[in-house]
Amino acid sequence: MKTMQKTFTLIEVIIAMGILAGSIGLALTISTTTTTQMNYASRQWYRVHCLTQAAEYYLTCGPAGGAFDNEVFPYNDCRMDCQLVEPINPPETQYIDESADVPARTLMGLQIEVYFSKENRTEGITVDKLIYTGQDE
Repeated sequence: MKTMQKTFTLIEVIIAMGILAGSIGLALTISTTTTTQMNYASRQWYRVHCLTQAAEYYLTCGPAGGAFDNEVFPYNDCRMDCQLVEPINPPETQYIDESADVPARTLMGLQIEVYFSKENRTEGITVDKLIYTGQDE
C-alpha cells in the first residue's frame, strides 16, 4: 500500500504569504511611526533644554550677561538673546522696606529667545526678575 504525503496547496501557500506580508507591513508602519515620534520628541526636548539653559544663564548673570563660554552654553547651532521688558504680572502694590539695608530694586521681565539655525526656528520665554539698581542692564 502506497502512502501519500500531505503537501500544502497553492491556495494555502498564497494565504500564508499574504498573512506574513501583512504582518511585516504592519510592523514596519509601527516602527516608522515610532521613530518619527521619537525624533520629534528629541528635537522638542533639545529646544526646551537650550531655552532652560539660556534662562538660567540670564537669571544668574543678569540681562547683560556678557560673553558666555562653552561650558555654560555648549550649543553651536543656536544663539541666545535677552531683553528687558515690562514684567508679566506686575504686583498691584510694591512694598519697600526703607529701614532695611537692601539696594533698590525693580521688577522687570527678561524676554529670552533662543534661535536654532538648523531648524530656522526661534523659541522664547519671558520670566520676571528683580533688577537691582546699579546692575548691568
